[in-house]
Amino acid sequence: MSNQAGLGIGDKVHNEEINEYPEWLREEYLRVCTWAREVAERYRGAVLIRIVDPESLVGIWRLIRHWIRRYPTFLVDGQKFVGWESEPELLAEVERRLQARGWPLPSEVETPPG
Repeated sequence: MSNQAGLGIGDKVHNEEINEYPEWLREEYLRVCTWAREVAERYRGAVLIRIVDPESLVGIWRLIRHWIRRYPTFLVDGQKFVGWESEPELLAEVERRLQARGWPLPSEVETPPG
């Protein structure tokens, strides 16, 4: 998550930058990161997740291009899902697309006995 990856200072600099943000924004950032990890684990590499900083050039471009007015906003091949309340519909769409491509869904994958 850092431009200084491999230098040994990236995570420290990144954490210092995050700590400068207001508490509510840090909490939202952590919620998005946790959600992304859980989705990546659930779909085991079948889903590519990109988190884009809305203040970056790419982020500003996407805000304009997709008319994003609220956070978080999730895009699936251009289809927009706005806010955490859209998560069930988002995940249903992801699973629908995975099924159409022949990927096994998490409920169809055998889990090793624990």
